[in-house]
Amino acid sequence: MKNKIVLIYDFDKTLTRQDMQEYGLLQDLGYIQPEAFWREVKEYTSFHQMDPVLGYMYKLMEVASQRGKPLTYDYLKSFGSTIEFVPGVFEWFHTLHQLSKALDITIEHVIISSGLTAMIEGSAIAPYLTHTYGCDYVYNERGEAYWVKIANNYTMKTQFIARIHKEAHDLSDHVLVNEKSSQRPVPYSHMIYLGDGFSDVASMRMIHEQGGLTLALYHGEDKQLAQALMQDGRVHGAYEANYHVESALYQKVASYISYLSMP
Repeated sequence: MKNKIVLIYDFDKTLTRQDMQEYGLLQDLGYIQPEAFWREVKEYTSFHQMDPVLGYMYKLMEVASQRGKPLTYDYLKSFGSTIEFVPGVFEWFHTLHQLSKALDITIEHVIISSGLTAMIEGSAIAPYLTHTYGCDYVYNERGEAYWVKIANNYTMKTQFIARIHKEAHDLSDHVLVNEKSSQRPVPYSHMIYLGDGFSDVASMRMIHEQGGLTLALYHGEDKQLAQALMQDGRVHGAYEANYHVESALYQKVASYISYLSMP
């Protein structure tokens, strides 16, 4: 168990500065100002008293159909390449890989996001990821999205932490993740969670209470929410979303990994 450490990331505004759909997808669907789409989603979900994640996934399907651009996996994945990441992300993955070799341990990187799996899998960081748990569709014989497969809201995220804990990664298998077992391949103490906001609170609290490391990230001077999460005891610290090796964030994570790998 000492040989594996799993870093778990939210995606939007944790590894990026804005929601992934705003890096070209919404613009291609006719939204010059992406905020207009999110306003429509808010109105729709409020009217139907609907989960916001399900709401945005439905609205994407509806708008794409109206624009004559039905959602397909390849269409969504193509916009993954346009996603821009915050400073140091690629240096972060490379340096942590070097650290894992130096310490003779395995470091895995997992995304748990309310964003779209297809876009994450089309992004530049996809090769570094062990697992991606995002929102996804079922596609018909023409390759078009017609039903929601996973709508990953704030409480849904905790399911995937439990799956990491037991290495129960087959989403169609609800037995292994729920059955009582002495096998816990990845202790919670070997998890590091990085997130930016309220959609991460349930996950942060779960890992925090079970002995793992939880960190809230912010951009620039906008640190009020991150500091509030720290004051509420949800996270161990608030850090700027700067992944360079010289950053306080990297130093904190590297120190924790080194501590866990001690004999």
